[in-house]
Amino acid sequence: MTTWREALEQYYQTHETLNEENRAWLKSHVLMDVDLIGEMTRAQLLATFTRNGKFNHTLFVMTMIWQALGLILCGQEEPLNDNIRGFWYSIADPLYLKFALYGQLNTEDETLREFLELRAVKRGVLDFSHLRADSRAKKNYIQELCGDCLQEFVEQRIFRYQGPFQFHSHIESAGLIGSRASLLFFVEKEGLKDKYCYRYFEKYNISVLWGEGQPSLLTCECFGDQLLAKKVRRIAFAGLVDYDPAGYAIARTYPRHFEKLGFEVKGFTILTTTALFTEKALAEYSEDIDLAHPKKKAMNDAWFKETNGINGQRRAIHVNKAMMSRVDKAVDAWYHHAIEL
Repeated sequence: MTTWREALEQYYQTHETLNEENRAWLKSHVLMDVDLIGEMTRAQLLATFTRNGKFNHTLFVMTMIWQALGLILCGQEEPLNDNIRGFWYSIADPLYLKFALYGQLNTEDETLREFLELRAVKRGVLDFSHLRADSRAKKNYIQELCGDCLQEFVEQRIFRYQGPFQFHSHIESAGLIGSRASLLFFVEKEGLKDKYCYRYFEKYNISVLWGEGQPSLLTCECFGDQLLAKKVRRIAFAGLVDYDPAGYAIARTYPRHFEKLGFEVKGFTILTTTALFTEKALAEYSEDIDLAHPKKKAMNDAWFKETNGINGQRRAIHVNKAMMSRVDKAVDAWYHHAIEL
């Protein structure tokens, strides 16, 4: 019977997506020659993953993912057949509890502190002097770290989400493939799918995709597989997002994710401009970007430089306030341009 080490060695040497570049990435991000994490003592584990006097959680999770892959490949463990969060539930959290590793986290850790600050901002708390890392916050942080590390493996083409782990997206049905499959219209918010996505799918026979905020690479992989089945490898994107720094960042994530999955971007348009809104809406419903996102100065500055905000002011507005007729006109103009690409 093949051992987990033997399975990983064979995978490392022969898997079709591995090359000199991503093999080098593996060696720099994973401890490939250590014992199986679950069979270590706590003292061994702390000695193995401590760097510069601190436990390196990223190195630990990266190595955990690599070893979990080996256990699945050799048949010692079954594929997770779950969403990404399932990795934390089934593998990471049990190990963190077994070795009492949550206690290795504190607010002196820069990345944990950034996580706590972002969470505080979402709750409307701007005073960070009393930030605490309670047990739930620590678990949420490690859960997010697991997702980030898994995404790095996928971006480096070490494996696909739907490969050995058999991850699946909880919103796999978040889109439709049209006969003009290479034209992809997306919206930032699922609540807009009835208002826009279904109509444009019917009218133009284009592909449409919807989400909730930042799209996951897993969702794009699932949708990308459907495009590949239609022999689509070049995509023209059009995004309807909030007219604010976060919305524009979300829009740019879509083509980046698809490029990482091997697609070519033949066009990219952010449809949301002030032209979609009435002057009344801009006056009554806009908000100051620096008050809304005080910790995002660099992103706010870049967005304002690109767009000039609203009438030269550092203000933004949600796309929900756009006039449907103006959105229709913008999409129609994009469509007729895109079919010529």
